[in-house]
Amino acid sequence: FRMGSERILIVGLNPALQRTVTLPSLTVGTVNRGSSVEIGIGGKGQNLLVASSFQIPDLNLDVQFPNLRLIQFLGSSYEGKALEKMLEDVGGPNALITHHFQGRCRSAITLIDSGKTNGEATEIVEPSQRMSQEDIIAILDKAKEAYPMGAKVRAVAVMGSMPSGCPIGLYGEIIKVTCDENSIVLLDTTVGLPECFQQCSNVGCQVLLKVNARELCAISHLQRGASSEAEEPTPVDLIRLGARHLFEKFPNLSGIAVTDGAFPGYLLTNDSRCWSFSLPPLPSPPVNPIGAGDTVASGTLLRLATGAPLHECFAWGLACGAASCLTNSCATFE
Repeated sequence: FRMGSERILIVGLNPALQRTVTLPSLTVGTVNRGSSVEIGIGGKGQNLLVASSFQIPDLNLDVQFPNLRLIQFLGSSYEGKALEKMLEDVGGPNALITHHFQGRCRSAITLIDSGKTNGEATEIVEPSQRMSQEDIIAILDKAKEAYPMGAKVRAVAVMGSMPSGCPIGLYGEIIKVTCDENSIVLLDTTVGLPECFQQCSNVGCQVLLKVNARELCAISHLQRGASSEAEEPTPVDLIRLGARHLFEKFPNLSGIAVTDGAFPGYLLTNDSRCWSFSLPPLPSPPVNPIGAGDTVASGTLLRLATGAPLHECFAWGLACGAASCLTNSCATFE
């Protein structure tokens, strides 16, 4: 699998203006005064675009903006305009396929408790504005205009949630419009999975699912337990069981890449192989883990463009995601 200079599309329909506030300590039920604030890019697809900008030169890829493009809804408010300007600074205006709707773009606020050893982060995400039927038609028209017949993408990353009002099959419809049998689809979402897999089957393209352990258990209807990802690792037998369920349910699923916070990640393929990836200690304490999973998706997708085996691609993605935890801004890293 090698993409070369061919097209890569990021589907990030639910962007956010990201505010990161660092506090000496965080106490619920009282006034908390921040020591610093940073305004930046948020949203899973938007984070993938940011993370990709750090890797393309070092991977010697023949992939440049605007061959790597982001399709999104974006509100006409201050938040939307500020976010669009920052995204253009990353990839240039030609990297964006945007439908502007009337209303606010949501904000996401990260509160970092610097008094905790690992810089504990609390994420507050505003609800998105409801999309109209006209907005849905417009975003599909944008995709058709960008990728007419004979100009399909080589890879698509479908990222995160959709704004309210979007039909459950919208991701599948974008896959139908933009992909063919030579495409690969990376799904970093739990929204509309049956519809996505059905469209991929209809088109004949490969599918890779990237999820965290909690999401894998949820979509496989398994009980992970009461503890959080930060407290203890997910048992590998539970991950294998969840993967087996999904491979049986979606026969065209090629592989499942599973992250589990700071604990080992796993790659499982539909020929019953399983790789475990232990994450080495970071060189300094984590600063902000928000956006790390999106960075993993970016690294995995772009490393695929080098022709590397899938397990090496996921290892690279995990390394990028771990590095992103060392900076305050989402999906940025050395």
